[in-house]
Amino acid sequence: IELENGNTFTVKANNCSVVNKYIQSAKLNGKQFTKTWFTHDELMSGATLELEMGSKPNKTWGAAPEDAPPSELEL
Repeated sequence: IELENGNTFTVKANNCSVVNKYIQSAKLNGKQFTKTWFTHDELMSGATLELEMGSKPNKTWGAAPEDAPPSELEL
């Protein structure tokens, strides 16, 4: 995605297919990423989100309490 600020946000889904439609793990800018969400600032800074896909859900990925999205916006 080419952003208006000149940065690029790239999403790669390795092994993605009709069968392999579940996220097994993720990396954001080459670092392990366990959250199921990212911030607007992370998006606008430009980044590469790399997803490893598989045929069955990985029920442990993104399941930790600290991986859940915030329940309210901080203003």
